[in-house]
Amino acid sequence: METAPQNLPFLFAAFAVAWLVFAAYAVYMSWKRQALQREVQELAENPAQSDSISDSDSDTRSHSNPAAGRDTNAAGPE
Repeated sequence: METAPQNLPFLFAAFAVAWLVFAAYAVYMSWKRQALQREVQELAENPAQSDSISDSDSDTRSHSNPAAGRDTNAAGPE
């Protein structure tokens, strides 16, 4: 039982590191949530801008995926 007090600083250090990692993650997620909330608010205030954004997103998706728009259920040549 004499090893427990000797290892106590290591246990404390492990808990401290775990809490620091958790706190950093919580702060990061809070920043991301605030950024997304601002973006949603901006899009809600200006619906015309959101239409142009969604149009450009669909254009980008169709160009980046050559199979987009193709009917995948259609029977091919056999």
